[in-house]
Amino acid sequence: MKVIKFVISTAICLLLVNGHILAQEQAKKILIEQDVINFAKNYNKISEELEKMNFNFGNENFTSIDDISKAYKNSDLDAVNKVLNKYGISNPDPAKKVMIIGYALIIETFNREIVNNPEIAVYMQMYGGNGDPTAEIRKNVHPADLALVQKHYSKYEALLKE
Repeated sequence: MKVIKFVISTAICLLLVNGHILAQEQAKKILIEQDVINFAKNYNKISEELEKMNFNFGNENFTSIDDISKAYKNSDLDAVNKVLNKYGISNPDPAKKVMIIGYALIIETFNREIVNNPEIAVYMQMYGGNGDPTAEIRKNVHPADLALVQKHYSKYEALLKE
């Protein structure tokens, strides 16, 4: 399973089902620029190793990004974190950093592909989508983390199209 596609599709599903996907607290900055660069650069290798481990984030209904660590055995997360560390996603909480990158990609893709597309805007209005469907996700992505993903978005465009 492709990690980025899974993260994005899971986040979108959770948004549609829960509406209040993430915690109410203000997000903390957790990414460094090298995390964002290394995840894009090593995405295929990371994805292959996680597939070999048969690890995925499942179909849990997370109410916050911190629920990931509560939902899975520490040994599972430890193994995932080791893979992420191996490919340059720094401590602490490499798995959480990957989720934040995924959420930031959703926000940025929404901004680039949907907000500026009049056909989709009309479709969203027809189905009651007058607000920003990424509003709940935004609450959990620190503006500085979003800015890093925006800065390196071009590194992810090919991966998002796969």
